[in-house]
Amino acid sequence: MSLSEILSRVGKELKAKNALREHMLTETRRILKLSKESIILIHRGKFKAARKRLDTAGVLLRKTLRRLEDFPELKYGGAMFNACQEYAEAYIFLRLEEEGVFSPPEEVEVGFQSYLLGLADVPGELRRRVLDTLMAGDFKEAERRFKLMEEIYGKLLTLDEQIFSLVSGLRRKCDVIRHLLELTGSDLLVEKRQQRLERALKTLERYASKIGKKRG
Repeated sequence: MSLSEILSRVGKELKAKNALREHMLTETRRILKLSKESIILIHRGKFKAARKRLDTAGVLLRKTLRRLEDFPELKYGGAMFNACQEYAEAYIFLRLEEEGVFSPPEEVEVGFQSYLLGLADVPGELRRRVLDTLMAGDFKEAERRFKLMEEIYGKLLTLDEQIFSLVSGLRRKCDVIRHLLELTGSDLLVEKRQQRLERALKTLERYASKIGKKRG
């Protein structure tokens, strides 16, 4: 093979790879958008619409990963990795809100690293749900979600130190979860005290009313 033929082939392959990269970037932007929209819909309690967007994102994700099979530098690169992570977060969050169960990596169909990082982002969404349910006056539901936050944090901390070195960013995300737990625990404590105070005031009002009637 002459040098001209070699360079011609190299040029064609580089152009094909670049075209694939551009396609991958377009698809990952769509996956990110659909996953974020799904999370917004979950917060609104619109699980069916959230599932529809996630299903679409899942199809795009699997197709794109298959197309990148021969290009590991693209398949495991930043854009694709971020899309998998966002999709995993939305998927896990939906199953927790809709059915109260955790989805394993093989169900989500993402790599272990993307799964762990996506899981580590779920407590942030759960905190939002805790605050929403507190505002709605549902302390039990708020407490249930807080316990899920604690469970995720506790289980992640049981992972081997080697896992934290293999999954870049996981340690930082765990630090964020710890901070969220402190804030959320404080919010729940304030609400519990408020409820106790309200109950005590109502009891006092009833007692004062009875005394007033007796004097009357």
